[in-house]
Amino acid sequence: MEETVGKYWHKLITYAARNHYPMAVITLAEIKPKLSVWYRALGGELSIRLDAAVPRNLGQERTVLQRIAGTNKAIPVTSLDDDCLRLPGRVAIFPDKSLNEKLYYWLCALAANNSGKINEKNWSLINIRMVCIVLTNYPGLKDHYYKLVNAYILELAKHRITDKKTLYDKSVIQSALLDPFSGHLDPNAILMHQWVPLWLYPATNSLKAHMFTPDNDAETQSSDKKQKKLKQEDGRKGEYRSMPKRDDGLLATRLESLFSWAEYVGVDRPVDDDDEDNAESIANDLDVITLSRDNKTTASRLKFDLDLPSEQEDQLHLGEGVLQPEWNYQTKLMQKDYCCVQAMTSRTVKPVQLPEHLYYESRKLRAQFEKLLLGRSWEYAQPDGDELDLEAFVQLHTDLAKGHSFSTANLYRRPNRSLRDLCCLLLADVSFSTDAYVDDENRIIDCIQNSLYLFSEALSLTGDRFAINGFSSKRRSHVRLNWVKHFNEPLSPIVRGRIADLSPGYYTRMGAAIRYATSQLTAQAQEHKLLLLLTDGKPNDLDRYEGRYGIEDTRMALTEAQQQGIHPFCVTIDDKANDYLPYIFGKSSYVFVRNANELPYKLPKLYLKLTS
Repeated sequence: MEETVGKYWHKLITYAARNHYPMAVITLAEIKPKLSVWYRALGGELSIRLDAAVPRNLGQERTVLQRIAGTNKAIPVTSLDDDCLRLPGRVAIFPDKSLNEKLYYWLCALAANNSGKINEKNWSLINIRMVCIVLTNYPGLKDHYYKLVNAYILELAKHRITDKKTLYDKSVIQSALLDPFSGHLDPNAILMHQWVPLWLYPATNSLKAHMFTPDNDAETQSSDKKQKKLKQEDGRKGEYRSMPKRDDGLLATRLESLFSWAEYVGVDRPVDDDDEDNAESIANDLDVITLSRDNKTTASRLKFDLDLPSEQEDQLHLGEGVLQPEWNYQTKLMQKDYCCVQAMTSRTVKPVQLPEHLYYESRKLRAQFEKLLLGRSWEYAQPDGDELDLEAFVQLHTDLAKGHSFSTANLYRRPNRSLRDLCCLLLADVSFSTDAYVDDENRIIDCIQNSLYLFSEALSLTGDRFAINGFSSKRRSHVRLNWVKHFNEPLSPIVRGRIADLSPGYYTRMGAAIRYATSQLTAQAQEHKLLLLLTDGKPNDLDRYEGRYGIEDTRMALTEAQQQGIHPFCVTIDDKANDYLPYIFGKSSYVFVRNANELPYKLPKLYLKLTS
């Protein structure tokens, strides 16, 4: 009975203390695609992603009912990080649903016109400056803005405030919101403890603030396991801590002195000893997720094939390696000779024939390519041929009628197969993630090998010069480039043997591989050059080549290739490709193949469309 009464009391007091309108709620997930377009259309950076904000304790005054109910302690506020615009996961501030939606669009417009780094020293002044910039650049948003301001002031009037300092701060904020162009805001009025839903707040984290960086991180997760995403509207709060000393004992004399399970305790346990659903439930209940680096090495947990093999067991190195630059987007500098690309080929390759299960599809592709690509063109005025050249014949009789004497030898025409002025380099990702299974029988690497078989069979009929490389990497000093077929090399059982010899391993440093492929293409004499990238995921490597760093370097490498007259195009089977490939390649320069087993049959046809 006591428990039942407590539940009803909790619901009652929470309902009475609420300061939002659940019936008018708008969630970020609903309008995130539209907001992304809106943010970038107003000048926001293409590399910035939109995500849910982490609730913060601003120290704002709470009403008596809110203090009794224990609500309104932390509020999700909008902030602009180095690589992310963080917006509230849900907005229900106003009773009108359209106003809650307009607030999202206003915050995105404010972030897109951010004129400086927002910090606690100039927080209010920068927000006022950004408001003035937005209203000046986009006069159509004035009505939009003042509707939000008036609605917000009405909501403030509904909550009784007794603290004089809070009353003064809110009056200052209201004056600044109503007349942002007045310039009367006190430069020292920081007002950080006030919640202003129409303004941006300082970012809580930075890319350089992490306790441990990818440079010394010894482990990167492979993509052979599907990662679960926690279902939560707001972001999660995290922190870094030093590892607690293991020799410190836990003295418990009373039950109250024991740590609760939500507090961080260093527990050494196996990695895969718990149920994933149970771990997800615990993570959802935690207020703060804490990360710490143990002083023990994690090398024993790495897969053995991530280590480089001995020289005798490794592939044959072709030369000493080629140094390539790498773009650092944080410093806006191109790091010269930063990566080493090592070209290599198999030591023990054996000639093989086309796999039997690809015979039927190979015959179909041959018929299509012969019909569409190898059309006949005529050579006229030939001494012999299949047909009479009517134009030459008429010209001959005209000249004879005029009394001119000409040789009658070149009166025929004959068909000739036309060769296109085109070359292509196919760059295939053979990183360790391609070892994942797409079904009960086939791995990603099997689909890639089948694609290379059919691709080479089809292009051997066109007369187009083409080359095939596989690539993977382990840190910047070892970017492996597996030569499968050279431009000057005909298709042969040896080439098929190299395709069969490809095996997954290591990571995906795309930028260096693309720059090396670009240098190979620029050395060709053909006018049209195509760089075809086949991958199953985004750029990654052990030494900080993760996240935005790898994406920015890959994008810069592709920009350099386009400046040299090369057309890059990406074929991916990553179901999250739409999150990053439009920024790297552009919306029309990549294609997502949903079923990896269809990749071998779609790749040659895609090439046909790109080059027709």
